[in-house]
Amino acid sequence: RVADAVDTCYKLVSAVHSIWKPIPQEFDDYIANPKPSGYQALHTAVKGPEGIPMEVQIKTSSMHELAEYGAAAHWVYKEYVPTVPSPKQPVSSSSGGAAAGGGGGQGAA
Repeated sequence: RVADAVDTCYKLVSAVHSIWKPIPQEFDDYIANPKPSGYQALHTAVKGPEGIPMEVQIKTSSMHELAEYGAAAHWVYKEYVPTVPSPKQPVSSSSGGAAAGGGGGQGAA
């Protein structure tokens, strides 16, 4: 069940916070407040082994699939480059008396 999986996410973040000290202001609940792309997860940062900061992301398998392959995937919005036609540039024509196939430069006669 989806509700059980979501409940497990909150239990896991609680377990992470009981093992390592949470870093203040570094908890984001994107399950209760999804991003506009639909992305959902729990993000937290903790002081891990030897006090080294670690970021932990907790999500269900369906949340992970959406994040990796769906509308919320980074590659969708970071690698997508809209194709906008470039303005037409003047094209030199071979019909104006220019010799065809000559390599194109202007030279003295």
